Amino acid sequence: MNVTLKQLRALREVADTRNFTTAAQRLHTTQSALSANVSQLEQALGLKLIDRTTRRFALTAAGAEFLPAVTRILADLDSSIKNLATLATLKRGTVSLACPPALAAALLPAPISTFRKRYPHVEATLKD
Repeated sequence: MNVTLKQLRALREVADTRNFTTAAQRLHTTQSALSANVSQLEQALGLKLIDRTTRRFALTAAGAEFLPAVTRILADLDSSIKNLATLATLKRGTVSLACPPALAAALLPAPISTFRKRYPHVEATLKD
């Protein structure tokens, strides 16, 4: 089974908007590409997730059961990506320095103080 994030995002947007055209606009894709992603997801799972006609849209029982898991997966992924971004920009994390005590006392108080003011959510530790 090969399920992609693009397919999961397509299902979530279609379910949220209840409209393929609006969902496609939100995902910056075409309606036909979005529909293909949902169809590929259904094929990969071996289940129909959406009952659709030109006038009606509804999640199937399988779609309704699967949607909360899809929503959690995508939320967890987005949260993890944001957390990694904070590490990359030094908004949080840990920095460890190793230095002999005499050198640390003479040279590091000012730089450590400046660092802690600039990056308050980064833990700075000093080891001798």
